[in-house]
Amino acid sequence: MENYNQSKLLDFSGGINRQISRLLMADNECWLIQNGELDKIGPVSKVRGYTIRGTAVSDTYSILGGIGAYKPSTGTLKQIVVADGAADSDAYTYNPVTDVWTPHGLSLTTGAKAEFESFLDGFFMVNFSDATRWNDLTQWYTTTNVTDAPKAKYIKQYKSRIYLLYVTYDGTTYGSRVVYSDLPSGSPLTITWTNADNWFDVDTDDGDVGMGLEVNADRLLVFKENSLHRYDTNSRYKVPGCPGTVSQRSVKTVQGWTFYLHTSGIWGYNGTESKHLSRRIKEVIEGISTKNLADACAGAKGDHYYLYVGDVNNARTGLSINNCLIDYDLSKNAFAVRSLANDPTVFFTYRDDRSAVTYSDATITYNDTDTSYNGLMSTEERLYFGDQLGSVYHFDQGNQFNATDIAFKVETCDLYLSDPSYYKPLQKAVVYSQRARGLVVQFRLDDGDWQTMGKIHSDIQPLPFPVNSRCRKLRYRFLEMGAGEQFDLEGIETFYQYDTLTE
Repeated sequence: MENYNQSKLLDFSGGINRQISRLLMADNECWLIQNGELDKIGPVSKVRGYTIRGTAVSDTYSILGGIGAYKPSTGTLKQIVVADGAADSDAYTYNPVTDVWTPHGLSLTTGAKAEFESFLDGFFMVNFSDATRWNDLTQWYTTTNVTDAPKAKYIKQYKSRIYLLYVTYDGTTYGSRVVYSDLPSGSPLTITWTNADNWFDVDTDDGDVGMGLEVNADRLLVFKENSLHRYDTNSRYKVPGCPGTVSQRSVKTVQGWTFYLHTSGIWGYNGTESKHLSRRIKEVIEGISTKNLADACAGAKGDHYYLYVGDVNNARTGLSINNCLIDYDLSKNAFAVRSLANDPTVFFTYRDDRSAVTYSDATITYNDTDTSYNGLMSTEERLYFGDQLGSVYHFDQGNQFNATDIAFKVETCDLYLSDPSYYKPLQKAVVYSQRARGLVVQFRLDDGDWQTMGKIHSDIQPLPFPVNSRCRKLRYRFLEMGAGEQFDLEGIETFYQYDTLTE
């Protein structure tokens, strides 16, 4: 029996890297990971899907905003969205008993994005077109806590005040002005607005306008498109070497880092330093349409930052990803992408989900519909998104994208099998996986055409190369399309020999 050399690829945790010489690419980096995630150390797992929340909120009309609202004094939780309509938009609350969305009858301006912020045992809402509102999770107010409050595009609570950016009041719009409330007082606590005194401008003459607010490292961050400013109630400081954002909804803070999208890519700021993070997926960033920049939206779960950027079409390289969601794994500093079946407009979290309760009292047999629930709710925050067609979805739930099968694709780096200059006759590959039945394994030699080796039928699957297969470099591709349970692609081992240096 002939002796063969072995090359092992058992780690995919480097994620996507399309901006490096193929000779320098690390073995744990991939050319593409689509609908795969890097939650575990080593393998790439097929992503979970998402499921519709009840019925459509407003059929064919966009979800304009959403919040998982919480009232601390009573423990009340409600999931509320604003959905567009033909003549106006309205707020809706999800009813977990009937599984439907109940309208509020607000008659809001059609097409106006709604931004929310929790404060004072309720939450605030702004949409720039209608009066700023406060809700105590029972009813809406345009007086309590919001009398004389400006209309605004962006809102954030910071140090016991509400801050508004890009405001209009007294008949004038201020695109670079921040207005903030007075401190709470009275019983119950309420706030008032003294717009003539409580405001500051942010570089009004720089040809730019306010694009968003966030809090990091006990400082208020004020975003313009091309600059980022830090405010501590006494002074404002322009962060050097750091751009702003093109979309408030791309701004999310994950484990001390505030991530956001700029035309140059994805940036992060941790209160001390700023970083340009997305160089490895520059090809993806360059493929984002200009018209989609303002609608980019993001969600966060665990140590992942999920950024939706719409269709990606890079004419220069040919890269195309429909409904592209960029997945940045902060712990591994690694990227993957997803191609969704829907078009998200906003992400938001919600902690309680009574439609998915499990019973936990071992002393009761739950065979009576009148038996009260005696267990505990999960404290896990669930991530949801609203889409362009008026529905809300539970993210990372189920095995399909809203009843659409998920197309898994992983394309490895070029494997030179120790020596780039030598030809290597190939004997076989062994694929290591868990629950990956039906996964198709392909390969190509020296940038040639893709060839299929076979399908996975077991957790350790040997697959032979065709007779006389030889190459200087080798690349693998793994494909699967289905609605089965999540699986792990753990690695692949290549058996080969050395041949000659030249032809």
